[in-house]
Amino acid sequence: MERFISNNEEYNKLYNCTALTPEEWNAFATPNLAIGLLYGIPSIIYLLLYIPFLIVMSRRDFMKQSCYKLMFLLGVFDVFGVIFCGIIAGYMTITGNVFCSSRDLNYLIGTFSTALWACTCSTCVILALNRVMDITMPYRSKQFFDGGRTYFWYVPPMLWGGYFLIFSYPHMYTSQYYAFFFDPYYGVDSPLIDHRDSSRPHYVHSVNNIVTLLFLQCLMLCAIIITTTSIYVTMQWVNVSTYIIILGQVTWQAGHGTWLTFKLFTFT
Repeated sequence: MERFISNNEEYNKLYNCTALTPEEWNAFATPNLAIGLLYGIPSIIYLLLYIPFLIVMSRRDFMKQSCYKLMFLLGVFDVFGVIFCGIIAGYMTITGNVFCSSRDLNYLIGTFSTALWACTCSTCVILALNRVMDITMPYRSKQFFDGGRTYFWYVPPMLWGGYFLIFSYPHMYTSQYYAFFFDPYYGVDSPLIDHRDSSRPHYVHSVNNIVTLLFLQCLMLCAIIITTTSIYVTMQWVNVSTYIIILGQVTWQAGHGTWLTFKLFTFT
């Protein structure tokens, strides 16, 4: 976002769309109704279930417990996250979209979806820490999470997501491979295009995914997040099957709905 707002020279250099004509860019788009619906319909279902659930969970008797405070924050990130990675991605899949179809809009979508994913990962780690401490060290858990202290734990995800929002290089959606890639020209075969990862480093995002993967691998509820982070880290560096890429995108959406599923079956 910093490049978009105040460093237009770098932004125009790294995300230049003048190498090809609009018609040539759009020729790389591969709209797909079935995959777009696969992304969009489950995401709409998640939202229809999630929003009433958050309203109920915000009641005072639930918010007295630290875990529900954290789950509420996670739910807010999930709602916005699924809009970007599910509904918007589904729409762009149906209509056919590559980065240069609408450069600035796609950059903003990528920026916010990247930041929301970072917020979700960090909140999930904190929630896992809270639950483990409640079981193994209840006294210490009260020291760290009791009462209003839980709200202090809202700050790290906000700061982490804010860093991604302002400073990181976002991933961009392309209908050519039906997922987000840090290379905005991914799949575009032209000698005029710069595909070098060094131009748009995304090491922090990969570290975020790997740390989340390592910390949460012992928790079965996070199996979907583990799948998503594994696929997304891999496909940024290695050419993988389109089916694997689609699986990664679907599990990203499902990752925002995993906690909802868990809450629906355990919410009392």
